[in-house]
Amino acid sequence: MRIIKPFLRAVGYKGIALLYEYPEKETLEGIEKEGKHIINAFSELSKNHYFKDLSVENLFLSVKNMPIEQFQAEYIRLFEYDPLCPPYETAYINSEPSKTLLLLQELYRKFGLQPRFSYPVDFFIFQLEFMSHLICIEDTLSQKKFLETHLAVWVTPFSECIKKQSSLAFYRSLAHLTLAFIKADLQYLKSILA
Repeated sequence: MRIIKPFLRAVGYKGIALLYEYPEKETLEGIEKEGKHIINAFSELSKNHYFKDLSVENLFLSVKNMPIEQFQAEYIRLFEYDPLCPPYETAYINSEPSKTLLLLQELYRKFGLQPRFSYPVDFFIFQLEFMSHLICIEDTLSQKKFLETHLAVWVTPFSECIKKQSSLAFYRSLAHLTLAFIKADLQYLKSILA
């Protein structure tokens, strides 16, 4: 089996997180600036059979061709202010929300991280960035455990909600990519830890 450079997987998580950020002018400029690196990382990842068929190039092209107001309206409709698809783990799991939030807060603290926004600690972007961090410090066992107990547990209903509710092909494609990437990464981790 071909071992994947950790950097590529970390860029994959960071790239997906960037695409889920609120689409203000600075964010779109960041997407344009980082796009080439993220596209290259996914291109390299796709050489491994776990990550084949994961392409992000069209997502980055659609960012350039869509009016910012359209992106913002859809983002708000999907993810903020009584969202159709809440980007929070506790919206999709059946356990106690306060317990989940406390566990995540303790987990982030254990690894020296503090969420950077005023969102709850189960915010999707935080979880993607946390996975990127775990990959960078090469803690493979913690990566697998975090996916199995958090991110991979709720990414399917979250992604399916976006695919069903979004009026923009961009968000539907992003949801498809997100789900496929996280599932592929979990399978990859299981294979290297077997």
